[in-house]
Amino acid sequence: MKRFQCCLLAVLFFSSYGVLDLYAQIGEAGSLRFQIVQPDGTALKPVDNEYRYKDKPVTVRTTELPTESPQVVFEISSPFFENGELSIGIETPGQKKLPPVTVQKNNAVFKMPRSQTIVDWKPTVDQKNYSVTFTSPKPRKELTISLAEYGADNKWKDVTSIVNRQLSGGALNFQGTNILFGGDPAPGVVKSLVLNYTLDDEEIITTFNENAWVQLQYNPKDYFYLLTPKGSTIIKFVVRTE
Repeated sequence: MKRFQCCLLAVLFFSSYGVLDLYAQIGEAGSLRFQIVQPDGTALKPVDNEYRYKDKPVTVRTTELPTESPQVVFEISSPFFENGELSIGIETPGQKKLPPVTVQKNNAVFKMPRSQTIVDWKPTVDQKNYSVTFTSPKPRKELTISLAEYGADNKWKDVTSIVNRQLSGGALNFQGTNILFGGDPAPGVVKSLVLNYTLDDEEIITTFNENAWVQLQYNPKDYFYLLTPKGSTIIKFVVRTE
């Protein structure tokens, strides 16, 4: 097997949100992002490069092992791991879909292009009560636009086909202007864009003002794989390519 170079990066990923994530890049095409996830599904955000939860520190240590198969060891400690209150969220940045995962008792295998990434988890000490729950994400369902109308008062035009052409990667991100919608259906009046859409089997109606940016997308937290430890204040896992 071709030998891969292994590196660990602490990067400012999705810099527009200012969230510092733990990011492991292994091999040519295998990359995983790890976040410390709270009970409500949101990730902890570092302050001055430190993670805290309920005014207690969450310590993160990483080690790159000089072995033939590239390996990075993550060791994250918090008293809130012991009761399963904190979890580790796993995703694959830059991919529209999360890769297929085979879950065994002590590891998960992410089948990446041209490689497979193994995540092994185990306690740092021999504790009989230690256990890890690995939760797969919900099935990802496409965002669909059933009806889009643009106008004001009693002057409206159907722009469903135009809005559907803006769909990219299951998300909308465009500015709703007269030019985009092929003219002004109600001159001299502030117009609105009314969208009827379905997301994860839920039918939603929402309104955007004229010239506003229309942004609709999946909520990434719903699609994390969650690694939840219990019985130990430390979760240790190894990311490696075989």
